[in-house]
Amino acid sequence: MPKRGRLTVTHNGRIGYETARAKELLTEYFGAPKPTSSVPEKLLRWLKSRERLAPERASSTPMLLSVAQPKKRLLVWLLSNLERHSLLLEEVKRGAHHARKPPDSAEFMGLSRRELDVLSWVAEGKTNAEIGFLLGLSPRTVQKHLEHIFQKLGVETRTAAAKRFLSSNLHPESSRR
Repeated sequence: MPKRGRLTVTHNGRIGYETARAKELLTEYFGAPKPTSSVPEKLLRWLKSRERLAPERASSTPMLLSVAQPKKRLLVWLLSNLERHSLLLEEVKRGAHHARKPPDSAEFMGLSRRELDVLSWVAEGKTNAEIGFLLGLSPRTVQKHLEHIFQKLGVETRTAAAKRFLSSNLHPESSRR
């Protein structure tokens, strides 16, 4: 099983949300972390170059950075939006990156299947009680799922979460935009 981590990064390089595994992988492949909670300089330069290269692709097309070590490689999958970048870090055996297909947006966002169900109903304008009824959950359980969704997406409101969902390639209408 490959090591995986997730993080969100603002456009100026500040880390918002970071899993313990992401922190570990960043240290292993890029060196000791900066005390300012910023991404390593090499990664920040790559993010900036992606912004300049294809800003129109940034919200829907995964982009990949590969960092090699003697027997393994770190794959950094990028999915951006207007406020911040979402990164999925994955360590694989050297040479395996050629066969690896990009993860889907749910994997980028780090959402479970149930969280994705809740988020899709939020994007439809449903209340916690309505979502609970539709999914067979209590409104409190829906709220807990939303708290996890907000943290994973690096947002603070239902509206911001819905906006992220609607602009992702998880939403059926997004492929027509």
